[in-house]
Amino acid sequence: MPLAPLLCSGGGGVQSLSRTLPHSSLRALAAGRPVVMLRLGWANTVVISTADAAREDSAFASRPRLTVPRRLLYGCTDIAFAPHGAYWRTARKASVLHLLCPARVQGYRAVREEEVGELLRLVEVAASGGVVRLSELLSVFAKDVAGQIVLGIRGGDLTSSVLGGLHLCLDLKRMEPYVPRVS
Repeated sequence: MPLAPLLCSGGGGVQSLSRTLPHSSLRALAAGRPVVMLRLGWANTVVISTADAAREDSAFASRPRLTVPRRLLYGCTDIAFAPHGAYWRTARKASVLHLLCPARVQGYRAVREEEVGELLRLVEVAASGGVVRLSELLSVFAKDVAGQIVLGIRGGDLTSSVLGGLHLCLDLKRMEPYVPRVS
């Protein structure tokens, strides 16, 4: 499988992607090439840009079997990490029909409005002190909305620290091939 010409000409890897917007570089790279191999750090990465190419091999059509989600999420049986197949299609259909139907989404409106109000209050407080770390505030907002909808409780310190630690763990594990010291 040939290396991507765009990345090879600039030294290859992540450095070449960072010169422009990464998604623009990848889109230009995919033009006319259904399968391309990139080298990201020490890891060779295959980019499949067409559905026909992905159908050629079921390994490309499914999600990777990652260690952390497999251990923490009941063997990757949730909709985000389940391998593509009959189980995943059934789980997706159930999610759309029961969790994301218009009536259910409308029912969560009060929760969303309450949490947006809290987010705006937190932004206002943070802005009075100078720099606003919006990524942190949006993360707390997302956790609080999900916590209220799923569990009926606001995230709180314990939930935020547990979910934050899990989020960090998943991010570090995902970066392991590119930054060897993370492992």
